[in-house]
Amino acid sequence: MTGNQMKYLLCLIRQEQKKNISEVARIFGVNKSTVSRAISNGIQEGILDEEFSLTPYGKSYVSDYKKRFDCLRYMLQCNGVGEETAKEDAYAILEVCSNETIQFFQVKGVWTKVYQELRSDNKRKIILNGEEICQYIEEGTYKIQYVFYKDRKMGIDQISMANEAFFHPAVLILRKNRGHVCLKLKTIRKTSPRSRIQIQGKMRTMKYEYEHQIKKVTIDDEIAYIPLEAIRFVYIPEDNILRGMIRLIMTCTAGSIHMPESAANLILFLQ
Repeated sequence: MTGNQMKYLLCLIRQEQKKNISEVARIFGVNKSTVSRAISNGIQEGILDEEFSLTPYGKSYVSDYKKRFDCLRYMLQCNGVGEETAKEDAYAILEVCSNETIQFFQVKGVWTKVYQELRSDNKRKIILNGEEICQYIEEGTYKIQYVFYKDRKMGIDQISMANEAFFHPAVLILRKNRGHVCLKLKTIRKTSPRSRIQIQGKMRTMKYEYEHQIKKVTIDDEIAYIPLEAIRFVYIPEDNILRGMIRLIMTCTAGSIHMPESAANLILFLQ
């Protein structure tokens, strides 16, 4: 359905009394036939029944549509677009853009809202644990960038080899106020500078410290699931980036050799 047709449909289903096509046409200043075509399309697509009420599929469709619409509108308004223009542009984006592009804008809208709420605390620096961050982020699945740095106890920040041990980006999954950062394992291939022989390696185990205890990260089907509750998040309004950090202790293989444990700091960028 087009953006205008969705506007007519949403207006119609908001009417508490008898559904009135003429009233919808009057509100938008269009012909009654224009609204009728939109409603007919809604019936054909299974969104409305013959009495102009939402079908079970229609309830799910409209709920998802409104969620995406509100997210897009909010993102546009937070970036300086006027309220009415933001509404019209949100309808247009949902009509003409691919699902991939809409999802991109939708995720940007989520982070825009998160940053807006964090800035409202009027603090120069905000530190949150994983459970607290769930209060700011909507349930869903998000791709996030990350970098592994060598353990800071060893000196200045340097990229760790662990950065090559997983596919990029990571995936953040939030469900019912709980979440995981998911890293998909991959094989590291390096050529020995002396023998020129290629050596393959892979991460074997991963542990983290939480509440003064060392705990294992669950690895299932080549994916490491790091609990969000164990990650510390920092938001600095001046930078306008929400960062997460956790120190991980890992072991890996190099050919047939099992390497000793080594630590690295995983830095997440939520934006």
